[in-house]
Formats: sequence, C-alpha cells, structure tokens
Amino acid sequence: MEEPSARVSEGLLRAVREAVDAGATLLFSGSSLPLLAAYAAWTGGKPIAEAPSRPDILFEDFEHGYDNWKVEGTAFGKEPAHGTCRISSVFSGFWAAGW
Repeated sequence: MEEPSARVSEGLLRAVREAVDAGATLLFSGSSLPLLAAYAAWTGGKPIAEAPSRPDILFEDFEHGYDNWKVEGTAFGKEPAHGTCRISSVFSGFWAAGW
C-alpha cells in the first residue's frame, strides 16, 4: 500500500487482513505513512493484543439506589433489583450488587 491514509475503510482493512492471514505479504511504502502513524499513536507501537486498553468510564453504578436521578412513575421502583429474579437467567461476569 502506498501512502495509506489513516482513514482506510473497514472493508479494505478486513480484506488486507484476510490476505495476510492467507499468506500474503503486506508492504507499506511512502514518506509519511499516516495509517502507520495513527496505529502507532493508538497502540504505542505495540501489537493490538499488547496495547493498553482505555479504562472503562463509569457513568452510574446505582449501587445506592438512584441517588441524584429523578425517578418518575413506578416502572423501576425505588432502587435497582438485587439478587436473582424468578424470570432471570444465570448472570456471570458482572461486578455489581444490583442489576
């Protein structure tokens, strides 16, 4: 790819990856290489699997009820449900007291 833009389409990137996975060699050429510069800025120059991910941004956890939220109507009660519900499936992978 000669001077690949940092705005390469997702479809092209997927096609290139499939070709590389099938054994093709990918060669970048040019003087500025904006696609590689964007990748390096995002990953710190490391493979994606080793790049630090952005931490989650907690918007609201509702662990202590609805706190400063204004609740209107009766759909949600005075606080989120806790424990299991008779109509719920098994939950896993969460780290909260309510759901």
